[in-house]
Amino acid sequence: MVYNLNTGKNDELLEKCRPLKEYMIFINKVREYSDDKGVDIKTAITNAIDYCIEENNMREFLIKHKAEVFSVCITEFDEKIYEAELREEAREEGRTLGLEEGRIFERIEMYKEENYSDMDIMKKLILRFDITLQEAQEYLDKYYEETDKNNP
Repeated sequence: MVYNLNTGKNDELLEKCRPLKEYMIFINKVREYSDDKGVDIKTAITNAIDYCIEENNMREFLIKHKAEVFSVCITEFDEKIYEAELREEAREEGRTLGLEEGRIFERIEMYKEENYSDMDIMKKLILRFDITLQEAQEYLDKYYEETDKNNP
């Protein structure tokens, strides 16, 4: 089972478990400081650690393990940024491929209207879009699948 420990979620659990509550105070401070304009994540983490030490929140632990906490937080943050960047790149690639596929399908449609054979269409696609014979065949097959679906 997974518990949402964000503010306003499972506060009763946080009240019963002091270490968990203190950890969430720290995490919320990192979030708060990182939301400030112009503050980078390293500064936000450092400020959150300093805040918690000053406020007696995990004070002994943070004094003893400050560098390790900082390192773990940076690693976690870097992984989240990396994953977000990968997702965005995948979305962008999908949009680009979708646009390219749309242009190729439009071209196939035009060639079909001009009564070109499938082989001639593939040759033209290869030259126009700098793709392989196999890719041209795949686009043509997909075009036929799509047009068959739309014209039962």
